[in-house]
Amino acid sequence: MSDPSAADRGATTAPARIVVAAIAVLGLTQGPVYRLWTEAPAEWDAFAVPGAIVSTFMVLYLPGAIGLGRSVQAPITRFVRRYALLIGFCIWMLMSTLWSVAPAVTATNTIGLAGPAVLAVWIRRRFSATEAATAVFLAMAAGVLLSAWAIWRDWSSSVDIDGHWAGIYYNRNSLAPVAAVALLSGAYVALALLRRPHRISGRVRVVAAMAGVATVSAVALRLLFGSRSLTSWAALAAAASIAGVTFVARRRGWSVQALGTWLGALAVSGLVVLYGFTDRISRWAGRGSDLTGRGEIWEYAWQGITERPVLGWGFMAAWRDPAFRERMNWNYLMERVFEAHNGFLEVWLGAGPIGIALLAVLVIVGLVVCVRNLVTTTDESSWWLAVAGFCLVANLFESFVIGHHFMWLLLVASLVGGSTASGSAEHHATHPG
Repeated sequence: MSDPSAADRGATTAPARIVVAAIAVLGLTQGPVYRLWTEAPAEWDAFAVPGAIVSTFMVLYLPGAIGLGRSVQAPITRFVRRYALLIGFCIWMLMSTLWSVAPAVTATNTIGLAGPAVLAVWIRRRFSATEAATAVFLAMAAGVLLSAWAIWRDWSSSVDIDGHWAGIYYNRNSLAPVAAVALLSGAYVALALLRRPHRISGRVRVVAAMAGVATVSAVALRLLFGSRSLTSWAALAAAASIAGVTFVARRRGWSVQALGTWLGALAVSGLVVLYGFTDRISRWAGRGSDLTGRGEIWEYAWQGITERPVLGWGFMAAWRDPAFRERMNWNYLMERVFEAHNGFLEVWLGAGPIGIALLAVLVIVGLVVCVRNLVTTTDESSWWLAVAGFCLVANLFESFVIGHHFMWLLLVASLVGGSTASGSAEHHATHPG
């Protein structure tokens, strides 16, 4: 089920490759790409903006496609078997174009799923956990610092009408995950720096790197507070809890079953808190009684699911359909709603029970492999499991299983790791957690 890769053989990743990956991930935070093409275009040029945006995303996927092609040395049938769940999910989402109420919307959004998935597989095959965390941190650092500059310089849309910080991302719910992932990846990079053996001549570089990580993390924390987004706080708490449980499991020598049980208990208790106390948390945070209208949005999505229970409306298509939106017309707050604000409901609404079942199996199998590797491989990092927890919790309140988005890339990368039979992908890297 596994192919030999550079990471499996213990090879290190060239710094230039890490930078290329960081640039691609930064682009998929979407803020830089949209700022590039939508910031006050001339009237006669504005018609071409959507094409320019999509073309830019396609260019960002090229390093992953080229690198993945070079790294696949085993027969293609073995490669396909290894990633069958991911491929099957993407194919089914594309097939939903056939019955979609908005075929062009579904087709373009599905292509937007496939591109980041290719990048994710490339990163997971070619990068150790520390290298991947470094690339992600560099990408988030650029987004964080640019956003801080935009807010300081009072760029257009850097602060919304309610005073929430958005930076270069136009809305707070897009800035917040960037800031939160900067904190998460920064913690892993810092731990890796501390655990590496350093010669005296290299300590200056380590101190400088630590200072950079600390500075970016401080700015990210301030932006996270300024965005006033609850979703990323919940996701960050989940990732930290997973890392903590994993640390205890390793210190005490837990079995796969024991670690899985504790993580399962953590997930159940987290869901009870998130959904059992939603009203109280929402009111406490000043979001009304249903997290800024999410309750209503979920009701619309669920009603749509019941109306097309077999195949769905086509991925991301329902929100563009006049018949679906007619029920929302009476509510002015829903005029700008074009997603379910829940990644799992989004898939179910668009691709029906088969689509959500494929995603569920991909998630479950990926998590099981992550847990098994953490117990059976001494130098495996908790990075990918923490990332998976972050993305899964974030998807409970935002639609991050969407095209051209770094959160989808991170989720896929966290779930497509190799089995322990292939050997550790982290042999020559230092791994926190």
